[in-house]
Amino acid sequence: MSQSFHATLLAERRRFILDILNLSSPPKLNHRCLAVVLEQYGLRPADAALRSDLRWLFERGLITIEYLDNILIAALTQRGRDASADRLRVDGVSRDGIPDA
Repeated sequence: MSQSFHATLLAERRRFILDILNLSSPPKLNHRCLAVVLEQYGLRPADAALRSDLRWLFERGLITIEYLDNILIAALTQRGRDASADRLRVDGVSRDGIPDA
């Protein structure tokens, strides 16, 4: 897999994570639920990759993370909502989100 393709895939998956959280009410899901929804869009990562994506989004202030035993619970921040709504550009997050989201 080329570096360019890999970077594009990561950016797409991160955007979909933000969009999924933005569509949830409340905008908060555990990593296992996120994995199931990502799979519906053909973006199912390995557990370690999803955890890495969540930490990456957390480090940029797009989500918060709570830990419950071995479960990560991600919640969207206002900055994450802005990125999901295309009001904020974040390098490493795709501008193309879930269609009709």
